Amino acid sequence: MLKGAADCAPCRTWYREQWPKFRASTQFEYVEYRAVESPSVLDVLKDEQWPGDLRPYRNEVEAGAGIPMWLLISENAVILKAYGQWNEVVLPAIERLIARRMPQVSARLP
Repeated sequence: MLKGAADCAPCRTWYREQWPKFRASTQFEYVEYRAVESPSVLDVLKDEQWPGDLRPYRNEVEAGAGIPMWLLISENAVILKAYGQWNEVVLPAIERLIARRMPQVSARLP
């Protein structure tokens, strides 16, 4: 899950530079990707800015956390929290999770 804001420059950069690559990747086929955008960075943790099914995970996020914020959720538990760090932390974690859960798929990953 990606949590961002309309007025977040790093979020816009991620959408411009990384989103097209991720959307076209083999990894994308095996995840349920959810993006939740708030109108402002000041609203990121407000309940009304989280869809009902994702709201329980908001409690996993510390006040003042940076964005873009990544929550990797597996079996209804947050297994990774990252702020920025897409290439360094988030994408490799997704790849490891896919490899662990579906070894036949990991052979197809770049």
